[in-house]
Amino acid sequence: MTAWYTFDKYYSMTDVTSIYAAAIIRHPSRRKLYIKQNWDSIYHQSAFDAVDNLWKIEYKDRAPVNVTPISASNDSRCVR
Repeated sequence: MTAWYTFDKYYSMTDVTSIYAAAIIRHPSRRKLYIKQNWDSIYHQSAFDAVDNLWKIEYKDRAPVNVTPISASNDSRCVR
C-alpha cells in the first residue's frame, strides 16, 4: 500500500507543475499531438496554457544564444 501512496503523491504533482507537459511538448516524438491523443480532453487547454505561461515567465525575455556550428573541415579534432 505504501508504494501506491508514494506513486499517487508524486503523480498528483504533475497537475501542479507545467514541467511535465513542457517536457512532453518539447520532446521531438511527442509534441502536442501526444497530449491530444493520450490525455483526457479536459486537461488539454490547461496544459497548453501552463506551458505557454512557463515560457513567458522563464524564457521569453532571455537573450538568445548564438551557436556557431562547427563544420568538419574546420574542426581541429577531426583526423584526416
